Amino acid sequence: MILLGYAAMTALGLLPLAALARMTGVADERTFLFPTFYALFIGLAIGFAVCAVVGRVLGVVGPQEIGTYSERYKSEVGSAAAARRRMRPAHSRIRSTAAAPFTRFS
Repeated sequence: MILLGYAAMTALGLLPLAALARMTGVADERTFLFPTFYALFIGLAIGFAVCAVVGRVLGVVGPQEIGTYSERYKSEVGSAAAARRRMRPAHSRIRSTAAAPFTRFS
């Protein structure tokens, strides 16, 4: 999934480079206005910037949250597990042996 995201960002960044190459008339020589190797890196940078701006506008990504995804994921998983534990019915767990009704047959 992560590689698909990087590929989508790169494609999003390569689109304006291809349009610029076509508008300037160098599309016959170079498809992306730069050599392909450099265009991939420039396209990734442009795509990352566009995705960051769109994410910020939509309120999905804040500037302080870009590097903290793994920490946020761990805290969300932990809170979800705690909520599941709280939602379990209490009568299904035997807390002590005194609470369990035992009968002796003799």
